[in-house]
Amino acid sequence: MEDKAEFVYRQYDLDVMRTYKIKGCVCLDTKQGEYVIRPYGESAGRAAFENSLKSYLMDTGFKNVDIIFPNSSGELISFDQYRNPVVVKKLIKGRECSLTDRKELKAAAKALAGLHIKLEEGADSFIAPKGEEGSYVTDKTGSSGRYQAAVKDIRKMLGKHCLELARVRKYILSGRRNNEFESEFIRCFDIYYRQAQEAPELLEGDWYEGYMDMIRRKKTVCHQSFDQHSILFTGEGTKDYGIINFEHCGVSSLMTDLYQILRKALEKNEWDTELGRDIIDSYDSERDISEDEMRILKAMLRFPEKFWKLADRYINRKKSLITQRSMIKLKALNDQEENRKKFIKFLEEAY
Repeated sequence: MEDKAEFVYRQYDLDVMRTYKIKGCVCLDTKQGEYVIRPYGESAGRAAFENSLKSYLMDTGFKNVDIIFPNSSGELISFDQYRNPVVVKKLIKGRECSLTDRKELKAAAKALAGLHIKLEEGADSFIAPKGEEGSYVTDKTGSSGRYQAAVKDIRKMLGKHCLELARVRKYILSGRRNNEFESEFIRCFDIYYRQAQEAPELLEGDWYEGYMDMIRRKKTVCHQSFDQHSILFTGEGTKDYGIINFEHCGVSSLMTDLYQILRKALEKNEWDTELGRDIIDSYDSERDISEDEMRILKAMLRFPEKFWKLADRYINRKKSLITQRSMIKLKALNDQEENRKKFIKFLEEAY
């Protein structure tokens, strides 16, 4: 692995003193700072957009972001000896947010709100005013770029997931149910499918069309994969932090980010109502959640994402490889369902 790392870092103007590993990734201790080599599956335009966004954040006070370091040719993406694309990013050291630490979760929600405020303020810095939707406009060097917003439509996404759930049910019913997972999936399917259908229905109406038009007009960019792994606390407490993993950032409702960390925390803590309130209120204390945004958040939480993920994993893998682990996850999901329903009811009444 070190030979592979050396092949990569020789493409950079870095004085490497030593290499070491963190979570399977090779880190570089250099005279210029510490970096990490990571595989990269996106386009050069995407990398340029991502770096423009991070450069903007750094210029506005977010110093701890994992910006991509260009190689000696000025390109953001390099290749190892097997032609696998990689990037070298600034290494942010810290501890991940604990899903069982209320203080850290509240701090993460506040940090997310602060990130959203900056992203709302500076969209023109990294969103191209013209161009084909979903395309990237880069400078001559390819090291910086702007994105022509392709909006992630939440209602369409939830509707698509409903169709996928129905397809999995049809597949299982068309054959013999040979394992415990398939039998249990069919037994509880109607409960979750009803919720799945209700979620996009909550987003019907002119208000939603107006909300999505506003997002397109304002070019609202969000992180889109903000969870406990995306925020690192760099000091003893929660005051200092870094935000990483911007690979999927794009234009959509900012509530997709709050939903992600909120759902993860609730699933880990038996859908604890007070914890959920604390996370939502911590975010809202930094950036007001609008009425329409709260509607979006409620719809996303209504959708049984964990059940859909189990179905998606089942249909996209060899059925013979469905393990006891999948059954354990489905059982845990069923065990939490009453608490989940209580939280959704609380959400409807309190907000």
